[in-house]
Amino acid sequence: MCSELGIGPGAPQQPPYNHEIDGNLERVDFRESVVFRVPEFSSPNGVWASWMTVPWPGTVGSSPDFTSGPIIPNMLFPIHMAG
Repeated sequence: MCSELGIGPGAPQQPPYNHEIDGNLERVDFRESVVFRVPEFSSPNGVWASWMTVPWPGTVGSSPDFTSGPIIPNMLFPIHMAG
């Protein structure tokens, strides 16, 4: 859960989901970019990597947010990230 961005379990949103992250980034005044300068990685600054994974249209099931709605099936987990 990332309450600052208004996303995560307990923060269900109705589709479409394609503006959820960037809309909340604007709300907290974070800069979105694909290139960052060294000072942006230096203390006290930092860079967050974020993305949104959304289910294939029509894929429904239960989650902590609802009994029936759009989900990513458990068979696709765990989702791994390396950076």
